[in-house]
Amino acid sequence: MERNDLFFLVYGAISAALFVTGDNGGRWWFWVGVGIACYGTVYFFVHDVLIHGRLRFWKKSQNPYLRALNMAHKTHHKTTGRDGSAEFGLLWVSPKYLELARKQLKIKKEKIKSESRAAEY
Repeated sequence: MERNDLFFLVYGAISAALFVTGDNGGRWWFWVGVGIACYGTVYFFVHDVLIHGRLRFWKKSQNPYLRALNMAHKTHHKTTGRDGSAEFGLLWVSPKYLELARKQLKIKKEKIKSESRAAEY
């Protein structure tokens, strides 16, 4: 449990209140509650599960996009304030991180191939 986990409780309560009072979709704020809930769900899975590895089995992804997302997020957290911080979108990845992730995966695959060939001899 971390301090930013309180956002889940606050926004979850707001979303639930909008659901309950939104007349089952008859009022516009019901759909605002749906949007908050959807964003919260995506945020939880992308940020907490994939990036921060709260579920360990997803920590070692071989997917270039997920690896690039993780690299961008780590760069984003290198600073503690606004000055000097790097860009980071929840689902958007800068092409420079995507290219770096692809290069790393290619090197890793080549290393595995050469090791398996060496083990055959």
